[in-house]
Amino acid sequence: MNSRDSIPIGSLLLTPAIAAIDRVNDALTESGFADIRPAHARALRYIDDRGARITEMAEAAHMTKQSMSNLVAYLVANDYLDFEPDPEDQRAKRVVLTSKGKKVQELASQTMKTVEADWSQSIGEDQMQALRTLLELLFANVKPAREDL
Repeated sequence: MNSRDSIPIGSLLLTPAIAAIDRVNDALTESGFADIRPAHARALRYIDDRGARITEMAEAAHMTKQSMSNLVAYLVANDYLDFEPDPEDQRAKRVVLTSKGKKVQELASQTMKTVEADWSQSIGEDQMQALRTLLELLFANVKPAREDL
């Protein structure tokens, strides 16, 4: 095995992702949001200013509606999310961010920008842009085999 093949590609992808998740989790804990765990990001990530239906969120997160419903229920119970009537279908509900949920979403976003800036400083801006371009290409062409990922 040559040195290029010594670290499995999964580790090359997963280790930086875990490091970024840990930075976000640490920032949230330090800011008083210790009850937010990395799994909750799968729900918070897919809500914009209009809100979202649970089915849309589950599909975007590649997970079952039941699993997404469990995450949303926890976040509603802890005042990060709420439900509003769907303006397009009065029978349906949309999940919306509360002010507390917006603070978490903004802090996570800002922390990720800091992570990217740190990585860019570490490996160089050109290399970081090349990495982003390649990862975007991979992201667009790879779909999870499991719905609960």
